[in-house]
Amino acid sequence: MAAPDLSTNLQEEATCAICLDYFTDPVMTDCGHNFCRECIRRCWGQPEGPYACPECRELSPQRNLRPNRPLAKMAEMARRLHPPSPVPQGVCAAHREPLAAFCGDELRLLCAACERSGEHWAHRVRPLQDAAADLKAKLEKSLEHLRKQMEDALLFQAQADETCALWQKMVESQRQNVLGEFERLRRLLGEEERRLLGLLEAEELGVLPRLREGAARLGQQSARLAELIAELEGRCQLPALGLLQDIKDALCRIQDVKLQPPEVVPMELRTVCRVPGLVETLRRFRGGCRRRRRRGPAQPRVPWLQTPSAGRRVCGETSSARTSDTSWGSTQASAQPRHLLPIVGADPTV
Repeated sequence: MAAPDLSTNLQEEATCAICLDYFTDPVMTDCGHNFCRECIRRCWGQPEGPYACPECRELSPQRNLRPNRPLAKMAEMARRLHPPSPVPQGVCAAHREPLAAFCGDELRLLCAACERSGEHWAHRVRPLQDAAADLKAKLEKSLEHLRKQMEDALLFQAQADETCALWQKMVESQRQNVLGEFERLRRLLGEEERRLLGLLEAEELGVLPRLREGAARLGQQSARLAELIAELEGRCQLPALGLLQDIKDALCRIQDVKLQPPEVVPMELRTVCRVPGLVETLRRFRGGCRRRRRRGPAQPRVPWLQTPSAGRRVCGETSSARTSDTSWGSTQASAQPRHLLPIVGADPTV
């Protein structure tokens, strides 16, 4: 019988008189009684003394709480020997009494012992059913508000999903439009390039043979003149008899020498690659794309990109413009594809 009594005494000595559970961080008051630190703190809720001991009611002017480490070890041993039984629902874990009240300040359930403790003297403590009715009304009002918030959230989510899909559709439409416009532009420029190269080749075949023929004829005249000069230089070195022999034939040939100048060929290319205003038009096109990107997916057509014929009127050269340059220097300057280079190259401003 001594062993059960000893175990029971150990369990009683390791139990806090406030929470009726094993000590947790036990402290000792000036009168020698031990309590859990949190339990005595809640019991001494007032900021100033004197403080009454919950067990013997002895007053203490200050909160002189000393840790009791041996008692903490003994409480741990008792907890191992006799683990606390699980607290059933509706029962206070500290006092093992039914929960019959509700503290409106701390929002916690109380038993009769908790309600009698000094910790809740100044709190709004109400019966369980009254507090439940009030809180139920508040919860129902909160539920109505939350359901309205849920409806708004679902509506916003649907709008957000629709906006995402619309944005993707707008981006894809703009992407296809950009690809189509620039594919049309590349096709237009390719057709214009082939047309101008064909005209240049025709001009080359029409003028170059005449220039080569004139150069060959001048070469033949130079060769005959060289032979005549060499013959006359040799005759001048001969004595009088040799100098005068057959002199009539030599003089006739000298008189027959007539230099034929080369044929005058106009050094002017009729085919000139001029693209007036194309760079500016491309810049306007790029600015229009940016404005359309801000406005929406509407894609107004750029006039000079409508048909290849319109592009040829921009890139080509009229007959009156082809014949306006007459001098060699102006023709060469105008023949340079000044406006085409920024397109073929990498002009960062276009």
